[in-house]
Amino acid sequence: ADRHRFILVAPFITSYDGLRNTNCWGFWLDQHRHQGRGEPEDLHQIGRQVEARFGIDPRRRYVTGLSSGAAMAVVLSVTHNEYFAAAASASGLPYGEDAASVSFSGCPGSATFRPVSQVVSAMRSERNDPYAIPLMVLQNNRDCTVIQPAGRNIRDAQLLLDGDAAHNTPATAQAAQRPCAPVFGARFGCQQVFYTAD
Repeated sequence: ADRHRFILVAPFITSYDGLRNTNCWGFWLDQHRHQGRGEPEDLHQIGRQVEARFGIDPRRRYVTGLSSGAAMAVVLSVTHNEYFAAAASASGLPYGEDAASVSFSGCPGSATFRPVSQVVSAMRSERNDPYAIPLMVLQNNRDCTVIQPAGRNIRDAQLLLDGDAAHNTPATAQAAQRPCAPVFGARFGCQQVFYTAD
């Protein structure tokens, strides 16, 4: 962070409500999916405290996470889309999903997901700012806990919510696709696909 001149804030959970694993954000609990309360507001207030101490460019506030942290980053991209410039989800879940969307059965994994239209409706009800927050979705096709439909559903919901009539499906919104190479290890068939909402 010092070398690249950015501030990294890595919050952690200090108290738990509802049934969940240690260090798991409460993204599926209703009290942790809305602006002004629960964990999304805690995280927003942490960001504001950091800004009170350091000079932060409001055009460069980003949120990301892995697994439950990724699901919470998606929640924040909805509840606080006016605060963050962009978000990234690494093996996360769509907004409003419940615990059934996580697989605990081993490989190949089994989970149930809400219809994308229901996810979009929940996102639309929660968002109070029209800013179409850019969202990067990272998903491994071989993930046995957060299985691939999660990544596609995040993408599809974002496109339906923010895309214009000519750019609201993966087929109509795809702008580019190219192979990518992970920094460590051999290539894994990684693909980058870019979508535009207008």
